[in-house]
Amino acid sequence: MAMFRKLHVHRRKESLIPETCPLHGGHMTMFCVTCDVTCCLLCLDETHHSHSITDKDTARENKMATVNSMIQRIQGSLAPDMKRKVDALREGRRKNKRDFKDLVNTILDRGDDLRLEIDDIVNGYVDECEAMRKRNDEILTEIIKSYEKSEKDINGYMSVFLDATSSGHLSKLTEAVRICNDCIDNALPKRQRTKLFLPKFVKGDVNTKELRSNIGKLELPSKTKYGEKFHIVFEFVYKTPFQLRSLQSAELNTIWIGCWDDVVNLTNQNGEVLRSVTCGVTVMDICVGRSQSLWLVCEDNSVRCIAGDDVTSGSKEVPVVAVNGRTVVVPSSEAVRTVFHTEWTPYSVCMNKEDILYVTMSMCTVTNSDVGQLARFHTNGKMVDITEKDDVGQPLFAKPQRMAISQKSSKVAVVDFTQSTVVLNKNMTFRFRYVDDKNGFSPCDVTFDIDENILICDSGSRSVVMVDMTGVIKRRVLEFEGVTPAVLSCDSKGKVWVGLEDKKVVVFQYRPPD
Repeated sequence: MAMFRKLHVHRRKESLIPETCPLHGGHMTMFCVTCDVTCCLLCLDETHHSHSITDKDTARENKMATVNSMIQRIQGSLAPDMKRKVDALREGRRKNKRDFKDLVNTILDRGDDLRLEIDDIVNGYVDECEAMRKRNDEILTEIIKSYEKSEKDINGYMSVFLDATSSGHLSKLTEAVRICNDCIDNALPKRQRTKLFLPKFVKGDVNTKELRSNIGKLELPSKTKYGEKFHIVFEFVYKTPFQLRSLQSAELNTIWIGCWDDVVNLTNQNGEVLRSVTCGVTVMDICVGRSQSLWLVCEDNSVRCIAGDDVTSGSKEVPVVAVNGRTVVVPSSEAVRTVFHTEWTPYSVCMNKEDILYVTMSMCTVTNSDVGQLARFHTNGKMVDITEKDDVGQPLFAKPQRMAISQKSSKVAVVDFTQSTVVLNKNMTFRFRYVDDKNGFSPCDVTFDIDENILICDSGSRSVVMVDMTGVIKRRVLEFEGVTPAVLSCDSKGKVWVGLEDKKVVVFQYRPPD
């Protein structure tokens, strides 16, 4: 009866038939088949004189026969067939998950035998398989829900039919006959497209044997040098016992690398050290000025500099040797000069196109809480200004870490210890704060690409996130399996250098140089 109450939408407003005629007061002993209503003898002469008429008992027997026939149809064919279809679709969904899991495992096994330069292609295949699996799962889930709804509706109708036959009441039988005629066919699920998706690189039928044979013959497309996606240009392992702390692009295909020690090295694309600079104190961050001068902030609150061509090209007295047929500079150690000291602990340094130094700093207060600031200096150490709060007087930073500056617009992006990235305008006013609480956002470095998008190194999702100048995420441009990105830098030709926690440096290109 609970199901019967839920199906009140199928009832007529006047479902109970009165025993006496509301017009003439006589007993309603007759049934008009044409109008599907009971009536008295006087009604026959006035309203139903030319209609098909029978008595109530005969009408009850006819309707009982119709309802019993529908019950037999449901019990004999519809309900079992519906159950078989639902079970088959559920098994199909499980098989779809198994097949795509096997497909991904086979691709990964195949990928282990390939060289590192096609890892991005293999990962693309895996991502495509995962997307297709999810799409197929959605299709099958939608069909199963449709059949389950139909099964539930038909079970509800069954409750109405059984109640009508058990009571034998003419009004309930009349309602049941109407459901038989109007509702059962509409309750059946409509035909839906059940063709599942396959990745574009798998040819042939979806059957297991054909699928396996095609997986073994993966046709890997050749990489183009440039394109819309990131491509690995080169990679190397930086040989150091310390974790990577900072990357700063220098001349073409060279990078300054700083670790948790007192030495920074200029390294080429093969990982060969071209120049070495020793500070005697742990280096916190490095940046390269427009004249290729190298600036460093150190643990002792000092800001230091090596000026001019000696930074990247070496001096005339430095000998050169041939390594693998190529001439390179022999690594040597250079002492840097201290320019000035900061009152707070510096964490990051950048220089804009006007040769103004930007330094992020923080200090631990007596209450063991951190306060941060972004200070600007002339190259002689004279302070320009300090930025600590936004337009409404709220602190911008708690403990500012890494920082980057756009050479086009002088906008500044600062990674803060509060798991956020703060972006400031050229005049140091607050622009926006980017956070992502849903995906475990944990930024550890930031840079600008040549299109002035913000690239954030996110250790939480092991990826590099691209954010536009309105604070909206565009996409995750790089994702790493089993290893966490730690630092990154973008050079003038659009190459993105990413330093990983396993001390590997990977360089990507995602658009052609100008």
